[in-house]
Amino acid sequence: RMEEFGFLQSYVFQYSPRPGTTAFDMLDDVPAEVKKQRNIEMLDLQRKIARRRSPDWVGQESTMILEQVSKHQPEHWSGRTHNGHPVILPFAEGLVGGAMVPIKMHGHNGRSLLAQPTGPALLPRIVATSAVATPATPPASPAAPPEPFRV
Repeated sequence: RMEEFGFLQSYVFQYSPRPGTTAFDMLDDVPAEVKKQRNIEMLDLQRKIARRRSPDWVGQESTMILEQVSKHQPEHWSGRTHNGHPVILPFAEGLVGGAMVPIKMHGHNGRSLLAQPTGPALLPRIVATSAVATPATPPASPAAPPEPFRV
């Protein structure tokens, strides 16, 4: 039961056949409308659990990763805490997407925790790949090409 575990978030999707899986050739005997209704009910329950539990985080410290500019609050970042809970953080000089920021949560807006930074951010390491970043002298032996990605 979802209430028993009280997760702050869950990933709920309707079943759809995926080629290459054991279930791909199985009969799907659950009507689409039933799947849709179950999905809505589970997402609604998850929102209720998160709204009930999220205020418990107010006053706590954590670390968040800045994901993007907030869609709902101008001049704020949106991101997630170490445990995946959504957080809103005001813009501050020098912050960029991907930065890890130590924070203290001071409020909750019904969906996300509201936070302030408590220390310096750990900025993402940016690797230049343009010709400008190429060394003036080539390495002694060329690097082997990367292995192709296989699924």
